[in-house]
Amino acid sequence: MELLRGVADLKEGRPAAVAEFFGFSDWRSVVAFAKSGEGAHLLTFVNLVESRGEKQLMWALNRTVTEDAANIVVSTAHKAKGREWARVRLMDDFLRSNPRDPDRGGLTSKSKVDPSEIRLLYVAMTRAREELEIPPPIATRFGIRCEAQVLKPRSGAAATVDSSQAHPAPWQPPADWQPREMATSEPAPPQQPPTRKGFLDWLLK
Repeated sequence: MELLRGVADLKEGRPAAVAEFFGFSDWRSVVAFAKSGEGAHLLTFVNLVESRGEKQLMWALNRTVTEDAANIVVSTAHKAKGREWARVRLMDDFLRSNPRDPDRGGLTSKSKVDPSEIRLLYVAMTRAREELEIPPPIATRFGIRCEAQVLKPRSGAAATVDSSQAHPAPWQPPADWQPREMATSEPAPPQQPPTRKGFLDWLLK
């Protein structure tokens, strides 16, 4: 949330109060820095802000609840180490980096996969106690034939694809939304779980 407030400040021409943005006078400078080798640690965050906007992300964070009250827990594979859930759905952003050739000092062929990425995928896959959903692009990369399936909600009704979620209209914050205050209202009742294709849209709708 502090990072997102820093983004808002930079976009409005004010210096940001967060350490990650010290020395930057505007958001465009941060974007350019993230795309350079030195700013790679900010790239994922910058891409998320560029695709969704800081206001929508702050609004989504205001809707989060404690894990005990949550219907879905979103975690990186690194932070999931040592934990388990009954059902786990993997996203398709594994195996993106390529190994480096120590002799050439650069990346090897794109057809090869970084061994550390495979180990991380193993960690993610073994977090599931009962059900595991693997995205077809990852399964087919290892020669596993599979069909896309959707986890069923607790009520037992099958989840369906909502085409309006796949291509949502431009997001507008609710009229009573206040970005600098955390929400204090009771969490919304459980919603139908998303399909894989519209997961991020569902999460931020």
